[in-house]
Amino acid sequence: MAGFRTPRCGDSTGLADNAGVNAETPGNIAVLPGGLTAEAASQICMHKCRAMCCRGPLYLSLKASEVLPFQAQAKALGVELVLVEADDGAGFVSFLEHPGEHCPMLDDATSACRVYADRPERCRQFPDKPRPDCEISRAR
Repeated sequence: MAGFRTPRCGDSTGLADNAGVNAETPGNIAVLPGGLTAEAASQICMHKCRAMCCRGPLYLSLKASEVLPFQAQAKALGVELVLVEADDGAGFVSFLEHPGEHCPMLDDATSACRVYADRPERCRQFPDKPRPDCEISRAR
C-alpha cells in the first residue's frame, strides 16, 4: 500500500515494562517507577479505568515482526481481527473496526488483555508519558 503511514498510537494497550521499569522479570512488570506494583497497576487498569487506553478511536501500531504472531493469537482466541498491513510488513489495528470499539485482544467483561504475556512492543511501552486520565502514568 503505497504512501502508508502507520498511525502513532499514543494511547495503546498495556503497561510499560521496559524503560525505567524493574527489568528482572522480562515480559512482566515488577515495580513501576513511583513504587506502583504490577498487582496495583493491574487493579487500576481492570477495575478503576477499565482499560480506557484500549478503547475508543485509537490505533495499535505493530512492527513487521509482530503482525504474524498477533494474527495467530487472534486466530487461536477465535477473535476476528481487522489488521491493515503496510508494504514493509508493519501494520495497525483500529479499535473502532472491532466489536465494542476496543482492542480485539481486550476481554470486555474483565478489561484484561488476553495476550498480555505476549503483547506487542507498543503495549509494553505504555504509558510512555503522563496522561491526564491515567493513574498509572501519573505514578511514573
